[in-house]
Amino acid sequence: RRDTKHYLIILFCALWFLSAAPAAVAFNSLLPYRVSVVTSGLKVLQGRVRELRDTKEGGGVGLMSSSWDLRDIIRIHQQIIRLNGKMNKSLSAPIFIYRAITNFAVCFLMFLINQVLGKDTLLTFLAFTFLIMTISIALVVFCGSEYLQSKNDELTYEIYDLPWYRQPPPVRKIFVMVLAEANRPLTVTWKALFTINLQSFMQMLNTAYSYYTLMKSVHKGDVDLRG
Repeated sequence: RRDTKHYLIILFCALWFLSAAPAAVAFNSLLPYRVSVVTSGLKVLQGRVRELRDTKEGGGVGLMSSSWDLRDIIRIHQQIIRLNGKMNKSLSAPIFIYRAITNFAVCFLMFLINQVLGKDTLLTFLAFTFLIMTISIALVVFCGSEYLQSKNDELTYEIYDLPWYRQPPPVRKIFVMVLAEANRPLTVTWKALFTINLQSFMQMLNTAYSYYTLMKSVHKGDVDLRG
């Protein structure tokens, strides 16, 4: 029966595919690019650190004959940290909106599957397909941020692997600064309230399932009242 609820659902679906869905697709494309820019800088920095180690192991002029290379590493890493912070600020609103949209989409699709399962095979198939696509795309996005964190951890290990303990006290002091900079986390965050990583991905799914359970309970109560 085509009542008011029927047309409201059609209106909602139209608004979703005309606004929310394109915005989510755009963010899914933008975030991997943003992660690749920062990780490229980290890879360059890793290369500089490995050159220092190879110079020492190869019997060159010596890893710590001058503190310039270490100060250069600190400067480059500070630039990467500032770039990551600026990107987080510029993408703070899209990050929040994307997470909210994904939460709502997963919740709505699970509720839709629950309502049409066994009644409409085509709609069930489409809803299930969209659910898998939404979760898979979100997983790729969240894994990208996890990759950024792992590359920063690799940089810390590369720096610590250098023979800094065999150097004079002034050089060891600079190494403490280098390690302190490398230990600063590089993540995709929204105003330090939540971080985009695999842990927050699981939290998002748990939240969506909680909303789905609430919607199912409310709908069941509404049906019982009508009955």
